[in-house]
Order: sequence, then structure tokens, then C-alpha cells
Amino acid sequence: MIYIADVSKLKAACDKILLQEDLKPEVDAKGNLINTYCNLGVYRIARELGVDKFFYNTTAARPMLATEIALACAENSLRFEHVEPERAKSDADSGLLVIAAQVGVPGVNGGHGHVDIVYPGKPMTYSGKWGMLVPVVANIGKQNLVEGTNYAFGAKVPNFYSMRIG
Repeated sequence: MIYIADVSKLKAACDKILLQEDLKPEVDAKGNLINTYCNLGVYRIARELGVDKFFYNTTAARPMLATEIALACAENSLRFEHVEPERAKSDADSGLLVIAAQVGVPGVNGGHGHVDIVYPGKPMTYSGKWGMLVPVVANIGKQNLVEGTNYAFGAKVPNFYSMRIG
């Protein structure tokens, strides 16, 4: 596996994208969540690292949606390696781009999936709901911040994919 970025570049890309105003969640007048932009967050972090083409839907001429990213990671074992949570953290700490991904389920959350980037340099956090240690992610979602995977995703542990370049 070839490292696509050093840790400082990966961390800086995550920090930069987390602060972008146009990626803040969209809410209505009552504060109800309307839209989140996790797919654009992943795409923009990848763009900072020069690998955004792997998260772009050329047919639709737009960045992939969350479920499209999750499926692309799952279906392309030459580009993405499915890894366990401990390895996801270790790979991110080594400078690899690691995607946390969940395919959308019809009837749940509008059928939308969710994707995040594993954030390097933070210790794993214990998830009581999942009964395990999980990596910390740069989450573009209901809130845009660095937090445990257990807070960024629903009831099910996401899949983690380390990106390979070369």
C-alpha cells in the first residue's frame, strides 16, 4: 500500500473542510434537519489530497452521493481495502485516506447513506452502543466536527476502507 498523504496533510485537509460554511447542515425555521453534506466533505478532503477523481460520478457530472461512495469502496478492492476499526485508525495515523461508510437503507434517514474520513492522531473512543473501541472521524453531518464514529453513524457500525494508490 502506498501512502497518499502525510499525517499533517491529511489532518490539515480534514480541519480545513470541517470549517467550510457551505457544508454546515441545512435546517428549517424550526431547527429541523433538512440536508447534510457528508459526501461533499469526503470529496473535498480527497480533492485536497489529489484523489478526488475516485469520488466523482462522471456519468452524472457531480461528486458521488454517500451511498455511491460506500458502494464504490465496497466494490473496488483494487483501490479500497476493507479494514477493521483498529486498522482504520492505524492507517489514518500513517497518512492513509480511510473512509468510514454506510450504505443508505430505504425508509431510514431518507434512504441516504453516510460517509466520513477517519481523523488521524486521536485515540480510539469506546462506544457503549456498539460495545467496542471505534476510530474518531472528521464528520460532516448533523454537526461538523471531529467525533467518535459511534456519534457520526446510526445504530450499525460502518465499514472502513483504506485507500490504495499506485
